[in-house]
Amino acid sequence: MEDEKQKVEEETILEAGGFGKWNYILLLLSLLSCFLAAFSHLSVIYLAYPPSFQCRRGNNTTTAYSCPDIGSTEEICEDLVYDDSVFTATVVTEWNLVCDRKALLPTLTFTYFIGNVISILLTGVLSDYYGRRKLILISSIVHIISSWVAFISTNYWIF
Repeated sequence: MEDEKQKVEEETILEAGGFGKWNYILLLLSLLSCFLAAFSHLSVIYLAYPPSFQCRRGNNTTTAYSCPDIGSTEEICEDLVYDDSVFTATVVTEWNLVCDRKALLPTLTFTYFIGNVISILLTGVLSDYYGRRKLILISSIVHIISSWVAFISTNYWIF
């Protein structure tokens, strides 16, 4: 039974033209796309690393600093010095996503994955109308462009 099923599958592949050069190229490009998508999915682990920090005062000395509680009258430090022993720069250090801006950090992952969910739902429906090939190419181009925009972004809202 299993041999018969395998024979039918092999005959179907041969009738469809076999597994040629184009199929291998498409397979390798799909594999590359999967690797790039995995890097995008996992990059937030490294990009959003929250290092420890200290406050730099007017006389250029650094002191231990912890964020004031909500509603506290304690002054918020404007010049933070981050520990760069693990990473020299992250989105936390670039845009000071600590203390009163700490709530913005989880929204990076949230908005990224909301975008994934919406694109998966839309491309499934749109591929029925326009074809899978067109949608795969368009989605790949959009992914590449948006990755570069995130890379060169200069503020939180563009990232």
